[in-house]
Amino acid sequence: MKRISIIFALLLLSLTALLCSCEKTEAPETSDTTTEAPAPESSEIEETTLEVTTEEITTSAPETTKEEISMPKTIRIGSYNIKHAADANLNLNTIAEVIKAQNLDIVGLQEVDKRTKRSNYIDQPRMLAEAADMPYYVFVRAIDYQGGQYGTLILSKYPIVSSEVIPLESWDKEGRSLGHAVIDLGGMQLDFFNTHLSFEDKSLRGLQFLEVSEKTDACKNYIVTGDFNTADFSEFRVISGSLINNDIRNYPTFPSNKSPIDNIIYSDAFKEVSSGYVSKSYSDHCLLWAEFEIN
Repeated sequence: MKRISIIFALLLLSLTALLCSCEKTEAPETSDTTTEAPAPESSEIEETTLEVTTEEITTSAPETTKEEISMPKTIRIGSYNIKHAADANLNLNTIAEVIKAQNLDIVGLQEVDKRTKRSNYIDQPRMLAEAADMPYYVFVRAIDYQGGQYGTLILSKYPIVSSEVIPLESWDKEGRSLGHAVIDLGGMQLDFFNTHLSFEDKSLRGLQFLEVSEKTDACKNYIVTGDFNTADFSEFRVISGSLINNDIRNYPTFPSNKSPIDNIIYSDAFKEVSSGYVSKSYSDHCLLWAEFEIN
């Protein structure tokens, strides 16, 4: 009887030890499962994604750009026929330096090439914008020419909100166009126009003046720059604006015959402060400039 009790006690001890051994073996497996859980990695990815998204929204919000623009008290405007930089040996830095020397805010250029053979297929509008430190620009095609395009260009230090290319009546003569850019001056939107009118026929040019006036009549704050190919200021009367070159005072922007055929037209929203022209402009035209006070 005593032997049976001893055997029974030994069996009970063995069973207890076996159960304890099983519990110790399973415990690390439970701990490993918890360590390998992907939750922390998932949390880190979500935090990174949120940071990137927030940064993108902040930097791309258009309101931020608008808030940084304050309306200037004065603006400096230029009109410049560059003759596709031919007289500057196609060096656009030379043309850009003429613009920068006058500290212009906006300039309308005429006779600009875009990827034409005669200009070595370069993108003059883009390169002029970069060289003149005027990041906003609009090229306005007048005609296709030598594998590229030929026309006018608007350069601006202020953001261009919208733009359009307006073909003008040209009969069977060289094609002409009017460029229109809406420019944000910070508190004021300026309707800026730039053109190069026909020289061949006064009657044709009269039709083009009428087309320009139809556009300016719809605007309150406008400026028009251009090579108008006329020194007869009576032709401008269809446009209800003031002239920098006029009957009383004019600048000989076309030196070969001392003719004031380049001009700047401005609405009552602006008041002339000063004006002039650059005699050495590396073109057959001189750059015409004017500074305006914003009313």
